[in-house]
Amino acid sequence: HQRRVHGDIRLPSKMASRMGQACSKSTPTVGLAPQQIEIVPDMLSPDGTVFSDGCGLISMELANSVRRELELPLVPSVFQIRLGGAKGVVSVDRRLQGSVVQLRPSMIKFPANQAHTNLEVCDYSKPQLGYLNREFITILEALGIPPGSFKRLLEREIERLTLMTVDRQQALYHFRSPPSAQVEEEEEGYECGRTDFVMKVKALLLAGHSLQDPYLHKLLKGRQKHQLALLREKARIPVPHSRTAFGITDPLGVLRAGEVFFQFSSEVCEPGRRFGEKRQ
Repeated sequence: HQRRVHGDIRLPSKMASRMGQACSKSTPTVGLAPQQIEIVPDMLSPDGTVFSDGCGLISMELANSVRRELELPLVPSVFQIRLGGAKGVVSVDRRLQGSVVQLRPSMIKFPANQAHTNLEVCDYSKPQLGYLNREFITILEALGIPPGSFKRLLEREIERLTLMTVDRQQALYHFRSPPSAQVEEEEEGYECGRTDFVMKVKALLLAGHSLQDPYLHKLLKGRQKHQLALLREKARIPVPHSRTAFGITDPLGVLRAGEVFFQFSSEVCEPGRRFGEKRQ
């Protein structure tokens, strides 16, 4: 039965990945009619490699509908989605008319019946710092980055965590934005790592509640303990003035070989800057 559904997959790990796709943590948003789902060809590189692997498009009208369902203030530029048997990311394309999503063959992992046409969102682009971890640190060290650089970042983060229960700006820094879907999934079972927890504490801080309020102080101490545990166990160290971004293909064909376009928001609260301060 699984071979009929997922195709003739011989690798057990790949089969498990396909089966697990239906169990991804996602948020249902907009139900789509069949005519709203278009299949467009993949973009190929000169050597025949699929250059647009996992990258589709979404119209601004549909993206705005998804935004309303997710109760977001702005339309994200990219959504990570599940749609029936398809998975990947879709970027907003203002050239598309109406309320449509364009999928590529590389995004369709297994066939699904027409009953499963709700556009489910796993994650979306938002201002987020980049983080180091044990594996990333090992790679960077092998590339010649001195260990002292990581030690300084670690010491700075421990200092900020120590101050977060007595300094509002440091506390806001640690509740600057919701965790990514990947981080939230990795920390499943820990209340301090959930989006609703982060946004709840952030709202209390912005509302001006005293840091010594017993309820808020308990939440801050819980987050502090959780973050210190991540530093100790996973070396999860935030990198100031960095960003975590979705990588997508260039649907317009504007970029030349070796070029990358990168645009980021300055809404994230960073060390040495007040929350909400704009970068010039």
